[in-house]
Parts: sequence; structure tokens; C-alpha cells
Amino acid sequence: MEGAEPQPQAAAQLGLPPPFAAPFASHRPAEPRSRAERTGYKRRDSHVALAAGPAQRVDELGADMNKGIVLMGEGNLADARVLFERAMGGFMGELGARHAHTLRAQINLADLLADLGQHAKSKRLYEQVIAGRSATLGAESSEALMAQNNLANLLDDMGQVDEAREMYEHVVAGLTATVGPTHTETLMAKMNLAALLAARGDAAQARPMYEAVLDEYQTQLGPTHTETLRAQMNLAALLADSGETARARELFELVAEGHQANSGARGTETLRTRYNLALLLSMEDETRPSALELFRAVKELSQAHHPWWEHVCEEVAAADAAGAGASADPPPVAAPSGGDGADSAHAELQQLRPSQLRKRARELGATQEELDDADDAPQPKAAMIALIVRKTEA
Repeated sequence: MEGAEPQPQAAAQLGLPPPFAAPFASHRPAEPRSRAERTGYKRRDSHVALAAGPAQRVDELGADMNKGIVLMGEGNLADARVLFERAMGGFMGELGARHAHTLRAQINLADLLADLGQHAKSKRLYEQVIAGRSATLGAESSEALMAQNNLANLLDDMGQVDEAREMYEHVVAGLTATVGPTHTETLMAKMNLAALLAARGDAAQARPMYEAVLDEYQTQLGPTHTETLRAQMNLAALLADSGETARARELFELVAEGHQANSGARGTETLRTRYNLALLLSMEDETRPSALELFRAVKELSQAHHPWWEHVCEEVAAADAAGAGASADPPPVAAPSGGDGADSAHAELQQLRPSQLRKRARELGATQEELDDADDAPQPKAAMIALIVRKTEA
């Protein structure tokens, strides 16, 4: 997100990832547009400082932009959109279509429209920003490249993964040449590329990228900086998906401790990380009691608007209903073949908790991307069951 001289709270909001929607939050990720919804955090271009304008009108438009950033961070997309559109139109009239302020307003609006799922409008705006920055600053300027980073995130969201990967690789190469391999913008683009690779199951390429980014963030920013913790979360998610549960657990615990030190036990990122850790622990019989304890703690500290609320409630309710002596994993369900057998198998799947369904889908060969798509669906449990049925029939 980009804006004008933000208040401290607004800047903090800019560091937060978008809503969690993955079994291990790390890939999708906002600001430079970064994502955390699939298997990693992605980051958005975020030049938040807006220079003082030549007139009061420009200052007022800058204030609108800042307020819109705060509202978007709070999830109030409708009101944020009004402010971004007003700022964009005002800057265009006062300063011209290719002025830096106009382009910043455009990229903010594009980010918001991407979050609303209005991909075509968002894509047009990103392309306008890229063209404007390329014309005024150069096609290989860091500003033009960071706008391409945001567009690459959008292409990934639209399922145009090959195009997104190519654009990420171009951005990483361009930033490496322009601002250097260890600049924070280059590191952010590398993490976005690694997140895409991880989501496609290419752990061999993603892991060294995550580790290199994490090492640089720890050196430059310190162990508890938001970006360091974000990189640790991404690496933990990758390790968890690769079966390295002990190291993944260690990293999740470090990330949770870091976020708790920064924002307290009720902080959104603290709760998000503890939820991720509970999901990891729920996959193994010997750690399932610890997972349930964490699910209960997260439920107690969370609120209904948190994206993991429904899943946590289901896990706790299922455990309460089953009782201490109940079997955590029902026997395998036979592949549906139609008729009463299919109905029986479907009914048995309905009795499983979300973490059990996810584990069953993994055992049947579901890819991380398939799992993420099910988690992102309007009815995640139904989508996960449908995925299991497809895998058993394959």
C-alpha cells in the first residue's frame, strides 16, 4: 500500500499480511503486495511516504489516502475504496496521470480491488502504474519493478502461475541489479518467488531462497522484526509440508514468541502462529493432546472475525464430543463407488475434524495447492471432502 505520511498505527497495519487461509500461513501474502493465504507470505509494494503537495488540496488527498490505508488494514474495504478512488481522481486532476502521487493512489486501489477479487480492474490499474513509472523513472527502476511485483501476485491469484513466476524472476533480477541482492525490496521479491515455488511443491528451490532471505533479515533487522518473523513462518510452513515436523515446530514456536513480544498474547499474528502450530501438532498422534490445548487457547483469545475461528471451534467441539478415550483417527474410508457405499463413506468423512480431513487428503496425494484451494473455498470442509472423494476415485 502506498500513502501519505502515515500515523504509526497505519504503518503497523501495513506490515500485516492479508487474511490467513492456509493450513500453514505463509504464502500469499500484502504490502508491497505480499500474501499469506496459501503457503507463504507475499508482500506488496509499499512506498508509504507522500511528499508534501503544492497546495492544500493535495494535502487533503494525501490524508484521504492515509485514512484509506488504515481502513483497509481494519478490513473496511468499502470505505477504503471510496477514499482511494477520490484520492486517485483528485491527484490526476491536480497533478496529472503520471505524477508519483497519482500512481501511488492507483496502486493502492489496485491492491484493494485484488483483495476484493476484481482481478480485471486490478490488473488494468497495475499495468497503468507500471507504464507510468517506466515512462517517468525507467522500466528497470525499483519503483517500476515493485509495481510488477504486485502484478505478479495478482497473476498468481488468477491462476496464471507461469506468468507470475516469470515476472517474479524478472523483478528479482532487476532489483538485484538496481538496488543490490541484500536490499529489503530484493529480499521481499525473493520471498514472493519462493512462496510461489513452495505452493507448487518445488521445495528444493524454495527452501534455499527462504533460508537466504531469513539470514539477511536476521542480520539487518533483528530476530523479532516483522519481516524476520514472516520469513521464519514461510520456512516453517515449507518444512512442515516436507515432513520436517521437529524443525517446523521449533520455528513456529520462535515466531509465536516473537509476535507475542511485539504485540502480546492476543495479537493477530501471535494467534495466527499458534493456530499454525496447533495444526502441525494435530497431524501426529503423540502431539494431538498438545494441539488440542493450543486450539483451546487460541479459541479463548480469538474473536469470531478471525479467519481461523470456525476451524478452531470445530476442533474443540469435536474433541469435547469424542471424549478423552475416543480414537483420533477413524479407520480409512473406502473409495466411494456409488449407491449406499458412497453415502456411507461421505457420512463418515463428515464426522472428521478439519485437521483429520486435511491429513486424509495429504495421504491420498493431494498437493499443497489443492489443499490451499480447499481451505480458501467458501465452505472449506465441503471442499476438502470433495477433494478426498476425487482422490479416492482417481
